[in-house]
Amino acid sequence: MTKRKEKIKERAAISRDIGFGKVRVSCSDNGRITKLDLTNAALKGRLHISDLTAGLTGLTTLLLGGNFFSGNLSFTSTVTSCSLEFLDLSVNGFSEPLAADSLLVSCNKLAYLNLSHNSIPSTTALKFGPSLTQLDLSANKISDLGILTSLLSDCRNLNLLNFSSNKLAGKLEISLSSCGSLSALDLSNNNFTGNLAGFDFGVCGNLSVLNLSHNGFSATGFPSSLTNCQSLETLDVSHNAIHIKIPGILLGKMTSLRQLVLARNEFFGEIPSELGGICAKLEKLNILQLAPSG
Repeated sequence: MTKRKEKIKERAAISRDIGFGKVRVSCSDNGRITKLDLTNAALKGRLHISDLTAGLTGLTTLLLGGNFFSGNLSFTSTVTSCSLEFLDLSVNGFSEPLAADSLLVSCNKLAYLNLSHNSIPSTTALKFGPSLTQLDLSANKISDLGILTSLLSDCRNLNLLNFSSNKLAGKLEISLSSCGSLSALDLSNNNFTGNLAGFDFGVCGNLSVLNLSHNGFSATGFPSSLTNCQSLETLDVSHNAIHIKIPGILLGKMTSLRQLVLARNEFFGEIPSELGGICAKLEKLNILQLAPSG
């Protein structure tokens, strides 16, 4: 290996100890920092993303999870360039609403954003660019239902959306007609109500995981459009208030199902014979017990 190649290899894997943790840095061939990893480094204080990216114009990956950062995550208008594509701010102390000028708009190359396990209460107007494919806002204190419905109305490039373990409440009318790329939707552990029968799954050919568990959903039936989701492998509607017979004909058409979780509801009647056709492929079937039909 030549000395030049050795230097490039060394430069691309710089690692030095700081404080209670490590800063891990990756650089491009021209010496620009492209990745900064400060995960679990016991850092604290108000975080100003725009100042950080202004000084590191080649930064595409920023990992700051597991620290004690706070701040409002707004992006100053004086910063004209943001090259971030992958941003992890999970498990911190962010407790202010996401502002309309949030980094979701300013960083128009951002593909992955993890803000889970903070204390974010809401947003004023959550918008994002077409590059965003994965958004995780789970385990916060978000209560504005309009945020979710707005996201679902224009999510053509999203493939993962996680709003689980928040404080979202009220009747939810899901429409995934504009979410053709969505592969995983997790709305579990909220306080949603509403009739599952009214949900519109649209063209959901890529949806493989749907978790609506631990809410207050009712149902007069399962939506027929669910059969459009022929890639669905995990369906979890457990711990709701669904009081119907198990929709065997509909579920029997879901030939990709591997995990079907119906427990802690009020399903009644017999287990439909149509489930026999998919049972051989199921890795998990959880019904527990059926409520008496009389």
